[in-house]
Amino acid sequence: HWSFPKNPEALILTVSITTVGWILVTFLTKPEKTEVLIGFFERVRPAGAWNFPGQLDRNSLTQTNKAVPYLLVCWISAVAMTYSLLFFIGKFILLEYSEALGLGISCVVNFLILRWAMKPAGLYQ
Repeated sequence: HWSFPKNPEALILTVSITTVGWILVTFLTKPEKTEVLIGFFERVRPAGAWNFPGQLDRNSLTQTNKAVPYLLVCWISAVAMTYSLLFFIGKFILLEYSEALGLGISCVVNFLILRWAMKPAGLYQ
């Protein structure tokens, strides 16, 4: 019987160093220039809720928030599909077919939900 993690001190140390690192980088580096953010937005046109700081001409940057609920559904279904697929492979390799079947069905259902939600979210045409 093994427990995860075998060495909890290493996990705590790794998480602590990583957390301190990203917090330092966040607060010690300059934010991107507004022109860079606008250029990114115009080039990519990402779906979702975007709000730009400062006094900008927002007429050229209009973005609806209607896609946000669909993006949330996409995110949840993609995570569920990924984990279902990973555990499906593990159960299949270990010859635990009844659990593998349920995970396979979960993977397919979440894939179909993801495909359904991608179009109204603006992620594909």
